[in-house]
Amino acid sequence: MKPISAIDVMLQEVAGNGPASKKGGRHSIMTTVVDAAAAQMLLPIFLESLQKVSRRLVPRLLVLASDAEGLQICRAKHAHCLPWFQRLNPE
Repeated sequence: MKPISAIDVMLQEVAGNGPASKKGGRHSIMTTVVDAAAAQMLLPIFLESLQKVSRRLVPRLLVLASDAEGLQICRAKHAHCLPWFQRLNPE
């Protein structure tokens, strides 16, 4: 059996079929990419807008940060943030 990474666990949680999922159902995942400026200025507005539409949308949002500062800001504002910059700039 293949070991499960932290990213796999987060994706399962966002999709609603992870170990902590109450219903065990499958859901769509929304993704967006932010850099430091977008995470600081636009992410709070985006999260607030989603919250107004439906409370169920915010937990289904996966935010990919394109830089380290954006990831730090994102993690302070939202539970599901992953570093995309590591995949863009492999060393």
